Amino acid sequence: MTITVPPYDKLPIELGAPAGSAWGVFDKDGKRDALGTLNFITPGAIVAAKDEIQTVHYAHQARGEFYNGTSYANAAELRTDLTLGIQAISDRGGILCRGVLLDFVRYAAKRGIEYDPLGSYGISLTQIKEMIAEEDLTIRQGDILIVRSGLSKWIHASTPASVGPWEGNTYIGVDPTPELLEWVWNQNLGAVAGDAIAFESIPASDNSSMRFHEAALAGWGMNIGELFDLEQLSIIAERNQRWSFFLTACPLNIKGAAATLANTLAIF
Repeated sequence: MTITVPPYDKLPIELGAPAGSAWGVFDKDGKRDALGTLNFITPGAIVAAKDEIQTVHYAHQARGEFYNGTSYANAAELRTDLTLGIQAISDRGGILCRGVLLDFVRYAAKRGIEYDPLGSYGISLTQIKEMIAEEDLTIRQGDILIVRSGLSKWIHASTPASVGPWEGNTYIGVDPTPELLEWVWNQNLGAVAGDAIAFESIPASDNSSMRFHEAALAGWGMNIGELFDLEQLSIIAERNQRWSFFLTACPLNIKGAAATLANTLAIF
């Protein structure tokens, strides 16, 4: 069973909600939703994902509100309303789904694309679509999209002495254009993740900052995984020539927490 939601160009559905937000989309029986796009990971999506086994909150900046209109007052450290705490994922039973890896390091090497993993290179929507085609993937509702930018490779190749203090304010990642936001929502992804510091490039190609965080976290209730170590995963995927897998995540069960370790496993 799949969930039917409005396309991106029909958002929002709730009067007064920010443009492009999904406030109210997943509400049910008069109860406000706290899971966001994890709702796309239906029991049917989990059952389908088993076939792969063959071997912090960020507010809407203009509004100052979090997912489903939660105010700053109800997201602060001493708040009494803990609805959007990370415990909502544990209460759901963690995350079981299909993961798909888009290996930009591999993609770039094949095309002679040179870039700095410590810079602000933005992986474009066109490149994302080409990686999906090259890896023979079909994106399904409830998938978690994982992008390997090369930062974890750089970290593995570095030493504390060679790196030294780093106070950079430019970050590699997916270029968060309006077209990218529309595409991500319309794929009905359960979540996104990557080895980059912020998943999205900072600054973006139009010099904006944190647009994806605002849309995904505050608008859709979509979790963003950051600084994943994707090196062994990329090796296994390359060896098997398969970039999809069964994925589990067991977040810390801390009531009211805004973020957690992912505790993720990829099972092929």
